[in-house]
Amino acid sequence: TIRVGLWTLWRDRDLTVTALLGATIRLCPSCPPQPLAAIAVRAKDGALTWAEQDGRAHSSTELLLSGSYRIAAHGESLTLAYPLRVRAHEGVLSLAAMLPVERYVELVVAAESGAADSPESRKALAVVARSFALQLSHGHAAFDVCDSTHCQWVHWRSTPEAHAATLATAGEVLWFHGSRAAAYFHQNCGGRTAAAEEVWPGRAAREPGALGHLVSRADNYCQRAGSSEWSATLSRAELTQALAAAGLAAPGWKSLTVARRGDSGRATALLVGSVEIPAESFRLAVGRALGWNQIRSNWFEVAAQGDGFLFHGRGSGHGVGLCQAGAAEMAREGRGYREILAQYFPGATLGEETTGAAWETLNGQGFTLETSEASDA
Repeated sequence: TIRVGLWTLWRDRDLTVTALLGATIRLCPSCPPQPLAAIAVRAKDGALTWAEQDGRAHSSTELLLSGSYRIAAHGESLTLAYPLRVRAHEGVLSLAAMLPVERYVELVVAAESGAADSPESRKALAVVARSFALQLSHGHAAFDVCDSTHCQWVHWRSTPEAHAATLATAGEVLWFHGSRAAAYFHQNCGGRTAAAEEVWPGRAAREPGALGHLVSRADNYCQRAGSSEWSATLSRAELTQALAAAGLAAPGWKSLTVARRGDSGRATALLVGSVEIPAESFRLAVGRALGWNQIRSNWFEVAAQGDGFLFHGRGSGHGVGLCQAGAAEMAREGRGYREILAQYFPGATLGEETTGAAWETLNGQGFTLETSEASDA
């Protein structure tokens, strides 16, 4: 199982819970479950206050929901049948749902795949999503992964195609040099993927050799998938606000140039006035403040234009790992998901998710057995 942070971008303070089938509530892991009807929950500093339908008020440090129930906040409602832990931190609700790993992978594939995908590219995405999820830490204290693009997007609805891709690859993850491999994906590499150290130099320095399968290499499949060029014009005022909000550069700067580039051609550092900032931090700051359709990747040129700046680039996303556009094109040309993974994670191998043992397919009369134990032959 995996703990998935729910509605993590909303920072809700209020939540309504309505019981459906077999819903129960507990105030602590060892507390006895009680039948749940409907409650209204509010975050107050680091505690919860909640009221029942009859108006009775309560407080606790956490609530544990089980069974089937509906939650509602910020104008959105969602029906769940997973255990859910509700806590509060600095006046904001923290929701963590406990899902089977394969169900989580299915939801990621449903959310992150597109119209160009076919069964083989979805299988490749499922392996990457599972490999990412089973990495040790993604920077969250209250849960393992969040449901936003900080980790992998989840919109809590599946599709038959996502279910089939997850089932077909169940238990398969990428391994590199005897450990689970770091796995990432992005929308479009623009014709060349990025090495991990171009985007996350800190991690590459902390884990020398561990990211050797995340290299920069030409991607003719992505090029054949079509144009990936983009442009954006942003005012100095817009950029000043975005960079100040992210704590990257104080107001008052005048110039913006590319300071350094990586092997793929992507910008790795920008000079904002006299302050050097990471290009990936710049892209994320602009995306959060002004929208993700502005600076779509770090592969761009920038030029001053009046009281603003013109950006012209290619690709979409950080460029590391699986290129979804290229993977879709490989599948369209008849390549299988194992070939797709070999293209984008050179040197990595597929293995069983806990031991790394290779999966083997054995065909018998009327059945097929997939096993990681050679003696099963």
